[in-house]
Amino acid sequence: MTAPASRPCSTFFPARCCARRAARRVTTENEISDARFAGPQATLGNDLMLDRTTAIAFYGAVVFVLATLRIDVQDDSMPYLRRFPLPIG
Repeated sequence: MTAPASRPCSTFFPARCCARRAARRVTTENEISDARFAGPQATLGNDLMLDRTTAIAFYGAVVFVLATLRIDVQDDSMPYLRRFPLPIG
């Protein structure tokens, strides 16, 4: 499973869209610009940004361990992977 193409943003939840774009950028490029970080930070605040960044980093670490050790993902995890695909690369 790989990350889907960019989804259109909801006009009702622009902060959610901004946070999703930032998370996607971190998982595909390992970092984001200060300007892109400032968007979700302004909405979420420092504590939630730290929580989100830590969760993204942990998710990325799990992906790298699974790929490095060539561990197959169990079938019962597939619904989650369809909803939250592994990063490309």
